[in-house]
Amino acid sequence: MPFGFVRESMRRGARSERVTIEGAATMTPPARFDFVRNAMPMSTKRWLLLGVLVGACLIPFASRPESSSGSDVGLAFESCIEIEFDVRRPCDLAPFSPSIDSKLVFSPDGRSAYTSSSPVLMEYSRSRSGALEYERCSAFNASEVVPSCSELGRNVLGRGDMVVSPDGDRVYQTTLRGTVATYLRRSDGSLSLAGCSAARGVAGCATVPREVGPVAEIEVSRDGRHVYVSSIENGVAVYRQPERGALKFQSCVSTTGRACGRIRHGKADFGGELLMTPNGRTLFRLSSYAISVFSRDAKGNLKPKGCLGSGWIQVKGCRRSPVGRTIWDEMVMGPWGNRLHVMARGIRALVTFRISRDGSLGFERCLSNQGRRGCESAGKLLNAPISFLRDPAGTGVYVNVAGDTLERYAWGKGGRLRYRGCLSTATYRDCAQESFLGRIWLNAISPDGQDLYFNDEGGWWVFGKTD
Repeated sequence: MPFGFVRESMRRGARSERVTIEGAATMTPPARFDFVRNAMPMSTKRWLLLGVLVGACLIPFASRPESSSGSDVGLAFESCIEIEFDVRRPCDLAPFSPSIDSKLVFSPDGRSAYTSSSPVLMEYSRSRSGALEYERCSAFNASEVVPSCSELGRNVLGRGDMVVSPDGDRVYQTTLRGTVATYLRRSDGSLSLAGCSAARGVAGCATVPREVGPVAEIEVSRDGRHVYVSSIENGVAVYRQPERGALKFQSCVSTTGRACGRIRHGKADFGGELLMTPNGRTLFRLSSYAISVFSRDAKGNLKPKGCLGSGWIQVKGCRRSPVGRTIWDEMVMGPWGNRLHVMARGIRALVTFRISRDGSLGFERCLSNQGRRGCESAGKLLNAPISFLRDPAGTGVYVNVAGDTLERYAWGKGGRLRYRGCLSTATYRDCAQESFLGRIWLNAISPDGQDLYFNDEGGWWVFGKTD
């Protein structure tokens, strides 16, 4: 195994020192040693013993593929936390496990982490070594469901998105039921529910136009004054954050146009990932069949500026896909905010668009593992991406593909992406192997970019950077 078996002293307050055991020599029978001892001079025996030791050290390296090494992705296992103890995977224990689609988010200083797995909101502390330690939990109807958790008071937990405000004072959470909840964050990292809003007043929350729900993704402006929430089918809602308390509904844009500003192009279908440019002037909304572009005014309100279709289902009013028929899947912003990188599931490619001053998108290039649709050949798989995350440290992006492989891409000249290597639990050629993790499912990266967090239905797995 290229990474070897990694041990780490989990001392709080300092990044632990890793000790890697790359291989071990095989002992020869005692009779053979007796023969050598009796038949050879002492000097010859010393040289022979030295040769055996050197050869044993080189065996693990000789058996590896030429390009398969830990430096390909620059990661090494550090720690894990699970709900059940397993002698094969000695992890710290936690009373609750995240669901497979739970999102892990961090406070800006990286000391606290949060995730929601219905019916529980979990809070962790994070050490300097990157390890997570369970702290506390909250739940609705806690006395009957989870007595060890504190009471939330409203049923605002479930599948959805979660994000921490830029100043770290608040945590926002959405659910597919249509709720948008605001939590106040105390100095010790604990959370308290400040309020919520929802279409039709679900869960006793403040009522907002029904076009807003059910809701999906969240994006927060850099100054923290406005929060943007996408609905799965219709459009985007704008909330303002007052100095105290919960979010207040401000406006919305929708394909139906009943209570919201009208989006003139066709229905935006399913999905709703949001991403804002660093200057705050443009907001992108990605769904399976279209990338919608909105301009943002000084008050934080949105105005539709057009869209780019995927070609799989032609959306009325959208420009055609530059790479033919595909499905848009995930997106990240380039390091200088001048490029948008989008995963195209249908053709197993990574597509790069230039972002003009007015926010419009222009096709630049695409990468594919087999050069499909005229794309440049790169990567090993680029197939069925599960997650697509940008490294906060600014080194590049990580693409989680096929449920068992992680690919790493670094920023090149002009913000272009170039392939670095891959890590896999499967035996793919040229990928570094890591069988310690049962399934690769990249969920989050720490704010300092030093630790990557994977999850399954049992817990969290932490891998630290080695380069």
